[in-house]
Amino acid sequence: MSLLTSFAGLAVCRFLLGAFEAGLFPGIIYYMSLWYPKREQARRLGFFWSFGSLSGAFGGLLAFGIQQIPADKLASWQWLFCYGYPTSAKFSALSVIEGLPTVILAIAVVFILPDSPEKAKFFTEEERDYAIRRLATDAGVAHDNSWSWGQVWSVFTDWKTYAYMIIYLSGTAALQGVTLFLPSIINGLGKWSKVTSQLLTTPPYFAAFLGTLALGWSSDRFLERAFHMVANNIFTMAGFLILMFVDSALVGVTYFGAIIVTVGVYANVAVKITWFNNNYGGLTRRAVASAAIVSVGSIGGAIGGQIYYDAPKYFNGHAIAISCMAAQTVFVVILRFVFAYENSRRERLTEREKAAEIDKYGGTELAGDRHPDFRYTL
Repeated sequence: MSLLTSFAGLAVCRFLLGAFEAGLFPGIIYYMSLWYPKREQARRLGFFWSFGSLSGAFGGLLAFGIQQIPADKLASWQWLFCYGYPTSAKFSALSVIEGLPTVILAIAVVFILPDSPEKAKFFTEEERDYAIRRLATDAGVAHDNSWSWGQVWSVFTDWKTYAYMIIYLSGTAALQGVTLFLPSIINGLGKWSKVTSQLLTTPPYFAAFLGTLALGWSSDRFLERAFHMVANNIFTMAGFLILMFVDSALVGVTYFGAIIVTVGVYANVAVKITWFNNNYGGLTRRAVASAAIVSVGSIGGAIGGQIYYDAPKYFNGHAIAISCMAAQTVFVVILRFVFAYENSRRERLTEREKAAEIDKYGGTELAGDRHPDFRYTL
Protein backbone atom coordinates (compact mmCIF):
# COMPACT_ATOMS: atom_id res chain seq x y z
CA MET A 1 0.00 0.00 0.00
CA SER A 2 2.94 2.33 0.60
CA LEU A 3 4.00 1.97 -3.04
CA LEU A 4 0.64 2.72 -4.63
CA THR A 5 0.16 5.78 -6.80
CA SER A 6 -3.61 5.72 -7.42
CA PHE A 7 -6.80 5.71 -5.39
CA ALA A 8 -8.08 2.68 -7.31
CA GLY A 9 -5.08 0.61 -6.28
CA LEU A 10 -5.43 1.71 -2.68
CA ALA A 11 -9.15 0.87 -2.68
CA VAL A 12 -8.50 -2.63 -4.04
CA CYS A 13 -5.83 -3.33 -1.43
CA ARG A 14 -8.06 -2.02 1.32
CA PHE A 15 -10.89 -4.24 0.10
CA LEU A 16 -8.60 -7.28 0.22
CA LEU A 17 -7.40 -6.35 3.70
CA GLY A 18 -11.00 -6.13 4.92
CA ALA A 19 -11.94 -9.40 3.25
CA PHE A 20 -9.06 -11.35 4.77
CA GLU A 21 -9.46 -9.98 8.29
CA ALA A 22 -13.28 -10.18 8.30
CA GLY A 23 -13.44 -13.48 10.18
CA LEU A 24 -11.15 -12.47 13.02
CA PHE A 25 -13.55 -10.55 15.24
CA PRO A 26 -16.58 -12.89 15.07
CA GLY A 27 -14.17 -15.81 15.36
CA ILE A 28 -12.72 -14.46 18.60
CA ILE A 29 -16.19 -13.75 19.99
CA TYR A 30 -17.15 -17.36 19.33
CA TYR A 31 -13.79 -18.73 20.52
CA MET A 32 -14.14 -17.06 23.92
CA SER A 33 -17.45 -18.86 24.42
CA LEU A 34 -15.62 -22.19 24.08
CA TRP A 35 -13.56 -21.44 27.17
CA TYR A 36 -15.51 -19.19 29.53
CA PRO A 37 -19.01 -19.33 31.04
CA LYS A 38 -21.37 -16.39 30.63
CA ARG A 39 -20.30 -14.64 33.81
CA GLU A 40 -16.67 -14.46 32.66
CA GLN A 41 -17.00 -13.46 29.02
CA ALA A 42 -17.47 -9.67 29.20
CA ARG A 43 -14.20 -9.06 31.01
CA ARG A 44 -12.31 -11.36 28.60
CA LEU A 45 -13.86 -9.88 25.47
CA GLY A 46 -13.43 -6.44 27.03
CA PHE A 47 -9.75 -7.16 27.61
CA PHE A 48 -9.36 -8.21 23.98
CA TRP A 49 -11.32 -5.24 22.62
CA SER A 50 -9.60 -2.74 24.94
CA PHE A 51 -6.36 -3.31 23.08
CA GLY A 52 -8.03 -1.82 20.00
CA SER A 53 -8.31 1.50 21.80
CA LEU A 54 -4.85 1.07 23.31
CA SER A 55 -3.43 0.61 19.82
CA GLY A 56 -5.24 3.83 18.90
CA ALA A 57 -3.35 5.59 21.69
CA PHE A 58 -0.04 4.34 20.34
CA GLY A 59 -1.25 5.03 16.82
CA GLY A 60 -1.63 8.70 17.64
CA LEU A 61 1.91 8.84 18.98
CA LEU A 62 3.17 6.91 15.97
CA ALA A 63 1.35 9.15 13.53
CA PHE A 64 2.81 12.19 15.31
CA GLY A 65 6.30 10.76 14.90
CA ILE A 66 5.79 9.79 11.28
CA GLN A 67 4.53 13.27 10.47
CA GLN A 68 8.02 14.48 11.36
CA ILE A 69 9.62 12.36 8.62
CA PRO A 70 10.62 14.45 5.60
CA ALA A 71 8.25 13.75 2.70
CA ASP A 72 10.93 14.00 0.04
CA LYS A 73 10.85 10.28 -0.83
CA LEU A 74 7.42 9.19 0.46
CA ALA A 75 4.32 11.09 1.56
CA SER A 76 3.31 10.86 5.22
CA TRP A 77 0.38 8.54 4.44
CA GLN A 78 2.79 6.18 2.65
CA TRP A 79 5.01 6.10 5.71
CA LEU A 80 2.00 5.09 7.79
CA PHE A 81 1.63 1.95 5.69
CA CYS A 82 5.32 1.29 5.39
CA TYR A 83 7.08 2.07 8.70
CA GLY A 84 10.43 1.44 7.10
CA TYR A 85 10.81 1.94 3.39
CA PRO A 86 14.33 0.84 2.37
CA THR A 87 15.26 4.24 0.93
CA SER A 88 15.64 5.53 4.47
CA ALA A 89 17.92 3.51 6.72
CA LYS A 90 17.14 5.85 9.59
CA PHE A 91 13.57 4.58 9.83
CA SER A 92 14.03 1.00 8.61
CA ALA A 93 13.75 -0.31 12.18
CA LEU A 94 10.17 0.93 12.26
CA SER A 95 9.20 -1.86 9.86
CA VAL A 96 8.78 -4.26 12.80
CA ILE A 97 6.32 -2.05 14.70
CA GLU A 98 3.07 -3.58 13.48
CA GLY A 99 3.31 -5.87 10.46
CA LEU A 100 6.06 -8.31 11.35
CA PRO A 101 4.93 -9.22 14.90
CA THR A 102 1.42 -9.86 13.56
CA VAL A 103 2.69 -12.25 10.90
CA ILE A 104 4.98 -14.11 13.30
CA LEU A 105 2.26 -14.42 15.95
CA ALA A 106 -0.29 -15.61 13.40
CA ILE A 107 1.99 -18.46 12.37
CA ALA A 108 2.78 -19.36 15.98
CA VAL A 109 -0.92 -19.37 16.95
CA VAL A 110 -1.60 -22.18 14.48
CA PHE A 111 0.57 -24.44 16.62
CA ILE A 112 0.16 -23.11 20.17
CA LEU A 113 -3.52 -22.09 20.42
CA PRO A 114 -5.78 -25.10 21.14
CA ASP A 115 -9.16 -25.35 19.45
CA SER A 116 -11.05 -26.04 22.68
CA PRO A 117 -10.54 -27.20 26.29
CA GLU A 118 -10.91 -30.79 25.08
CA LYS A 119 -7.75 -30.38 22.98
CA ALA A 120 -5.69 -28.23 25.35
CA LYS A 121 -2.39 -30.02 26.01
CA PHE A 122 -1.50 -27.73 28.92
CA PHE A 123 -4.43 -29.06 30.99
CA THR A 124 -4.14 -32.02 33.31
CA GLU A 125 -6.98 -34.50 33.00
CA GLU A 126 -8.54 -33.13 36.17
CA GLU A 127 -8.33 -29.53 34.88
CA ARG A 128 -9.77 -30.53 31.51
CA ASP A 129 -12.71 -32.33 33.13
CA TYR A 130 -13.38 -29.33 35.33
CA ALA A 131 -13.30 -26.88 32.38
CA ILE A 132 -15.64 -29.03 30.30
CA ARG A 133 -18.01 -29.68 33.20
CA ARG A 134 -18.40 -26.04 34.20
CA LEU A 135 -19.12 -24.99 30.61
CA ALA A 136 -21.73 -27.72 30.27
CA THR A 137 -23.33 -26.65 33.55
CA ASP A 138 -23.38 -23.02 32.45
CA ALA A 139 -24.94 -23.86 29.06
CA GLY A 140 -27.58 -26.11 30.62
CA VAL A 141 -30.16 -27.35 28.11
CA ALA A 142 -28.41 -25.39 25.34
CA HIS A 143 -25.20 -27.40 25.66
CA ASP A 144 -24.92 -28.83 22.16
CA ASN A 145 -21.76 -29.34 20.07
CA SER A 146 -23.38 -30.84 16.98
CA TRP A 147 -23.57 -29.25 13.54
CA SER A 148 -26.33 -29.27 10.94
CA TRP A 149 -27.68 -27.01 8.21
CA GLY A 150 -30.88 -26.82 10.20
CA GLN A 151 -29.02 -25.14 13.06
CA VAL A 152 -27.41 -22.70 10.62
CA TRP A 153 -30.74 -21.78 9.08
CA SER A 154 -32.39 -21.45 12.49
CA VAL A 155 -30.22 -18.38 13.22
CA PHE A 156 -31.73 -16.55 10.24
CA THR A 157 -35.29 -17.41 11.23
CA ASP A 158 -34.72 -16.11 14.75
CA TRP A 159 -36.10 -12.58 15.25
CA LYS A 160 -33.47 -11.57 17.79
CA THR A 161 -30.72 -12.01 15.19
CA TYR A 162 -32.07 -8.98 13.35
CA ALA A 163 -32.56 -7.01 16.55
CA TYR A 164 -28.92 -7.60 17.46
CA MET A 165 -27.87 -6.64 13.92
CA ILE A 166 -29.56 -3.25 14.32
CA ILE A 167 -27.99 -2.79 17.76
CA TYR A 168 -24.56 -3.67 16.42
CA LEU A 169 -24.87 -1.57 13.25
CA SER A 170 -26.04 1.59 15.02
CA GLY A 171 -23.22 1.38 17.55
CA THR A 172 -20.61 0.70 14.87
CA ALA A 173 -21.68 3.74 12.85
CA ALA A 174 -20.96 6.02 15.81
CA LEU A 175 -17.80 4.11 16.77
CA GLN A 176 -16.23 4.21 13.32
CA GLY A 177 -17.26 7.81 12.78
CA VAL A 178 -15.44 8.86 15.93
CA THR A 179 -12.46 6.58 15.26
CA LEU A 180 -11.93 7.78 11.69
CA PHE A 181 -12.41 11.46 12.43
CA LEU A 182 -11.07 11.85 15.98
CA PRO A 183 -7.92 13.72 14.86
CA SER A 184 -10.08 16.05 12.74
CA ILE A 185 -12.62 16.49 15.56
CA ILE A 186 -9.84 17.41 17.98
CA ASN A 187 -8.25 19.67 15.37
CA GLY A 188 -11.49 21.66 15.21
CA LEU A 189 -11.54 22.19 18.99
CA GLY A 190 -8.49 24.43 19.26
CA LYS A 191 -5.83 26.36 17.40
CA TRP A 192 -3.24 23.68 16.96
CA SER A 193 -1.67 21.88 14.03
CA LYS A 194 -2.87 18.63 12.51
CA VAL A 195 0.28 16.97 13.82
CA THR A 196 -0.55 18.08 17.37
CA SER A 197 -4.12 16.84 16.87
CA GLN A 198 -2.73 13.36 16.20
CA LEU A 199 -0.79 13.54 19.46
CA LEU A 200 -3.90 14.68 21.36
CA THR A 201 -5.80 11.52 20.35
CA THR A 202 -3.66 9.53 22.80
CA PRO A 203 -5.46 10.51 26.08
CA PRO A 204 -8.97 9.73 24.72
CA TYR A 205 -7.87 6.32 23.48
CA PHE A 206 -6.08 5.47 26.71
CA ALA A 207 -9.17 6.50 28.68
CA ALA A 208 -11.23 4.23 26.37
CA PHE A 209 -8.85 1.37 27.18
CA LEU A 210 -9.52 1.79 30.91
CA GLY A 211 -13.26 2.38 30.42
CA THR A 212 -13.67 -0.80 28.36
CA LEU A 213 -11.97 -2.89 31.04
CA ALA A 214 -14.08 -1.34 33.81
CA LEU A 215 -17.42 -1.79 32.03
CA GLY A 216 -16.63 -5.39 31.08
CA TRP A 217 -15.69 -6.21 34.68
CA SER A 218 -18.85 -4.61 36.06
CA SER A 219 -21.07 -6.34 33.49
CA ASP A 220 -19.68 -9.73 34.51
CA ARG A 221 -19.75 -8.89 38.20
CA PHE A 222 -23.52 -8.33 38.07
CA LEU A 223 -24.18 -10.67 35.10
CA GLU A 224 -26.10 -7.83 33.45
CA ARG A 225 -25.69 -6.43 29.94
CA ALA A 226 -28.56 -4.21 28.80
CA PHE A 227 -28.59 -1.59 31.54
CA HIS A 228 -24.80 -1.38 31.41
CA MET A 229 -25.14 -0.49 27.72
CA VAL A 230 -27.89 2.03 28.46
CA ALA A 231 -25.82 3.77 31.16
CA ASN A 232 -22.79 3.80 28.89
CA ASN A 233 -24.81 5.22 25.99
CA ILE A 234 -26.26 8.03 28.12
CA PHE A 235 -22.71 8.88 29.17
CA THR A 236 -21.64 8.86 25.50
CA MET A 237 -24.54 11.02 24.35
CA ALA A 238 -23.62 13.57 27.04
CA GLY A 239 -20.18 13.74 25.44
CA PHE A 240 -21.68 14.37 22.01
CA LEU A 241 -23.90 17.12 23.45
CA ILE A 242 -20.82 18.80 24.93
CA LEU A 243 -19.14 18.76 21.52
CA MET A 244 -22.28 20.10 19.85
CA PHE A 245 -23.39 22.87 22.19
CA VAL A 246 -20.53 23.99 24.46
CA ASP A 247 -18.79 27.19 23.38
CA SER A 248 -15.72 26.32 21.28
CA ALA A 249 -13.74 28.86 23.32
CA LEU A 250 -13.92 26.44 26.26
CA VAL A 251 -11.30 24.16 24.77
CA GLY A 252 -10.74 22.12 27.94
CA VAL A 253 -14.43 21.31 28.26
CA THR A 254 -14.88 20.34 24.61
CA TYR A 255 -11.73 18.21 24.71
CA PHE A 256 -13.16 16.46 27.77
CA GLY A 257 -16.29 15.85 25.69
CA ALA A 258 -14.13 14.19 23.04
CA ILE A 259 -12.64 11.93 25.72
CA ILE A 260 -16.12 10.97 26.99
CA VAL A 261 -17.30 10.15 23.48
CA THR A 262 -14.26 8.00 22.73
CA VAL A 263 -14.62 6.08 25.99
CA GLY A 264 -18.32 5.51 25.40
CA VAL A 265 -18.24 4.26 21.81
CA TYR A 266 -15.42 1.81 22.63
CA ALA A 267 -16.67 0.53 26.00
CA ASN A 268 -20.05 -0.17 24.42
CA VAL A 269 -18.66 -2.91 22.18
CA ALA A 270 -17.44 -5.45 24.74
CA VAL A 271 -20.78 -5.66 26.54
CA LYS A 272 -22.70 -5.68 23.26
CA ILE A 273 -20.86 -8.64 21.78
CA THR A 274 -20.95 -10.53 25.07
CA TRP A 275 -24.71 -10.05 25.26
CA PHE A 276 -25.49 -11.75 21.97
CA ASN A 277 -22.83 -14.39 22.68
CA ASN A 278 -24.67 -15.26 25.90
CA ASN A 279 -28.10 -15.52 24.28
CA TYR A 280 -27.49 -18.10 21.56
CA GLY A 281 -27.46 -21.69 22.70
CA GLY A 282 -25.40 -24.40 21.02
CA LEU A 283 -22.00 -23.95 19.42
CA THR A 284 -23.28 -23.89 15.83
CA ARG A 285 -26.00 -21.32 16.48
CA ARG A 286 -23.56 -19.17 18.44
CA ALA A 287 -20.88 -19.32 15.75
CA VAL A 288 -23.27 -18.50 12.91
CA ALA A 289 -24.96 -15.75 14.91
CA SER A 290 -21.61 -14.12 15.72
CA ALA A 291 -20.63 -14.11 12.06
CA ALA A 292 -24.01 -12.88 10.82
CA ILE A 293 -24.41 -10.09 13.37
CA VAL A 294 -20.87 -8.77 13.01
CA SER A 295 -21.03 -9.02 9.21
CA VAL A 296 -24.18 -6.95 8.89
CA GLY A 297 -23.22 -4.70 11.79
CA SER A 298 -19.92 -3.85 10.14
CA ILE A 299 -21.85 -1.93 7.50
CA GLY A 300 -22.01 0.71 10.20
CA GLY A 301 -18.36 1.35 9.44
CA ALA A 302 -19.27 2.44 5.92
CA ILE A 303 -21.92 4.74 7.37
CA GLY A 304 -19.57 6.11 10.03
CA GLY A 305 -17.03 7.06 7.40
CA GLN A 306 -19.54 9.44 5.78
CA ILE A 307 -21.23 11.24 8.66
CA TYR A 308 -18.50 13.71 9.59
CA TYR A 309 -18.67 15.98 6.57
CA ASP A 310 -19.20 19.42 8.13
CA ALA A 311 -15.81 20.59 9.44
CA PRO A 312 -14.63 22.14 11.68
CA LYS A 313 -17.36 21.80 14.36
CA TYR A 314 -18.94 18.67 12.84
CA PHE A 315 -22.32 19.56 14.36
CA ASN A 316 -24.25 17.41 11.87
CA GLY A 317 -21.80 14.55 12.26
CA HIS A 318 -22.23 14.56 16.03
CA ALA A 319 -26.01 14.80 15.60
CA ILE A 320 -26.04 11.70 13.40
CA ALA A 321 -23.77 9.83 15.81
CA ILE A 322 -25.88 10.71 18.85
CA SER A 323 -28.99 9.63 16.92
CA CYS A 324 -27.36 6.25 16.26
CA MET A 325 -26.57 5.86 19.96
CA ALA A 326 -30.12 6.88 20.90
CA ALA A 327 -31.60 4.38 18.44
CA GLN A 328 -29.35 1.66 19.80
CA THR A 329 -30.41 2.49 23.35
CA VAL A 330 -34.09 2.19 22.43
CA PHE A 331 -33.54 -1.24 20.83
CA VAL A 332 -31.48 -2.40 23.82
CA VAL A 333 -34.25 -1.45 26.25
CA ILE A 334 -36.93 -3.10 24.12
CA LEU A 335 -34.88 -6.28 23.71
CA ARG A 336 -34.12 -6.39 27.41
CA PHE A 337 -37.79 -6.26 28.39
CA VAL A 338 -38.74 -8.80 25.70
CA PHE A 339 -36.15 -11.19 27.14
CA ALA A 340 -37.41 -10.55 30.68
CA TYR A 341 -40.98 -11.28 29.57
CA GLU A 342 -39.88 -14.44 27.77
CA ASN A 343 -37.97 -15.70 30.81
CA SER A 344 -41.06 -15.09 32.93
CA ARG A 345 -43.31 -16.84 30.41
CA ARG A 346 -41.06 -19.89 30.35
CA GLU A 347 -41.17 -20.10 34.13
CA ARG A 348 -44.94 -20.58 33.93
CA LEU A 349 -44.99 -23.33 31.27
CA THR A 350 -46.21 -26.80 32.14
CA GLU A 351 -44.22 -29.87 31.14
CA ARG A 352 -46.66 -30.55 28.31
CA GLU A 353 -46.30 -26.98 27.02
CA LYS A 354 -42.51 -27.26 27.21
CA ALA A 355 -42.55 -30.47 25.18
CA ALA A 356 -44.74 -28.77 22.56
CA GLU A 357 -42.30 -25.87 22.24
CA ILE A 358 -39.32 -28.18 21.87
CA ASP A 359 -41.14 -30.03 19.08
CA LYS A 360 -42.04 -26.70 17.45
CA TYR A 361 -38.34 -25.90 17.01
CA GLY A 362 -37.38 -29.35 15.76
CA GLY A 363 -36.17 -30.94 18.97
CA THR A 364 -33.57 -30.04 21.59
CA GLU A 365 -30.73 -29.92 19.05
CA LEU A 366 -32.36 -27.16 17.01
CA ALA A 367 -34.10 -25.38 19.89
CA GLY A 368 -30.91 -24.20 21.59
CA ASP A 369 -31.66 -20.94 23.39
CA ARG A 370 -35.31 -21.25 22.36
CA HIS A 371 -35.62 -24.27 24.64
CA PRO A 372 -38.18 -23.46 27.38
CA ASP A 373 -35.62 -24.23 30.11
CA PHE A 374 -33.09 -21.75 28.68
CA ARG A 375 -32.97 -18.33 30.38
CA TYR A 376 -31.82 -15.25 28.50
CA THR A 377 -29.12 -13.06 30.01
CA LEU A 378 -30.55 -9.60 30.58
